[in-house]
Amino acid sequence: QITASDPPREDGAVECWLPAPPGHQPAQPEVEIQVCQAGACRRAGSEAVLLEIEELGAGLLCLSVSAADGCLGACDEAPNAIVVRRGTEVLQSRLDKVEKTAALVASATGATPNLDDPALRQRLKEARQVRARQQAREEKRWNGAMQGLAEQVAASADESKRLDLLLQLAGVE
Repeated sequence: QITASDPPREDGAVECWLPAPPGHQPAQPEVEIQVCQAGACRRAGSEAVLLEIEELGAGLLCLSVSAADGCLGACDEAPNAIVVRRGTEVLQSRLDKVEKTAALVASATGATPNLDDPALRQRLKEARQVRARQQAREEKRWNGAMQGLAEQVAASADESKRLDLLLQLAGVE
């Protein structure tokens, strides 16, 4: 799922970008990614960004992912996240595509998430669509809430998932 981009260190130390060996638990994560969940970022899909980063960074014990405490102050470039490593914070903006969140995980940890897995890409795409529709419904933007839903129903092979999507399309949940 995750591949190392560089060889391990000569001294044998476990770098952050390596999936942790079984039973290894660092004292605390070396890297923290905090995703803004305030107004503009939430409307731009920050809940899906948080989910993507959690999934793409799964298996890296050196990584901690959480919602930020409040607005990160770059609302015009939403959705945003900050990477905290060794006390230094770096703002990452416009995380509007799964490739950008994968690049964020790679730059923060040195681990390159495998985006060649079609099932993973589809899961992340669907999660982003669901979050966007939920946000649109909360804001009573009905056209936005329905956008792409019919296509997703038609493309769904899983009958249970298809039924859930049809109920959403009908306005019943």
